[in-house]
Amino acid sequence: MFEISEERPFDAAGIETLLDLGFGENRKHRLVNRLRQGPPVASLSLVNRASSKNRHLHSDPGIIASIRYWRIELESCCTALLLGPLAVDPAWQGLGYGRRLVSVSLDRAREQAWGLCLVSGDPKYYATFGFRSADGLGLLPQGTIEAGRLQVLELEADALSNARRRLRPSASMIWQIHDLVNGGTRVLSGLSFA
Repeated sequence: MFEISEERPFDAAGIETLLDLGFGENRKHRLVNRLRQGPPVASLSLVNRASSKNRHLHSDPGIIASIRYWRIELESCCTALLLGPLAVDPAWQGLGYGRRLVSVSLDRAREQAWGLCLVSGDPKYYATFGFRSADGLGLLPQGTIEAGRLQVLELEADALSNARRRLRPSASMIWQIHDLVNGGTRVLSGLSFA
């Protein structure tokens, strides 16, 4: 048996190693990372690790799979989730651990009343969870996500009905408060991804 649990702070190094194994060290330069601002959604960022009963199956299994979600906003529409990255240790791929993390986390997202989920990934893989191409839906990432990879899943009926034309990080992620050295004055500065 394998245990799925929420990501914890001490998991960070293991997750980074897993992501490097799965996507390479250049993964941080992918366009979709411009939308992954701030911390991931903690209640949906999960890891899969061997239970104590199965530690004999691998000399040091550590974290064998990880999934994260990020809060984003569709302009004039709603708050949404951005799924990813999803990574599975190459030694454990093809055994259903990634699929299980996606299923469990999407169920949790529905329970938490998230309306919409986007992903940049393999269309064939994510179609099995109900994702469909975002092409023609009025979501124009304007160069933020590689062409043909943006997919959408309505977690709540009609979540796309008010979707507008631009994908951007949530307002809480766009605005950063900077303390200036001179007198501690606080200034708001916006980040633009258009």
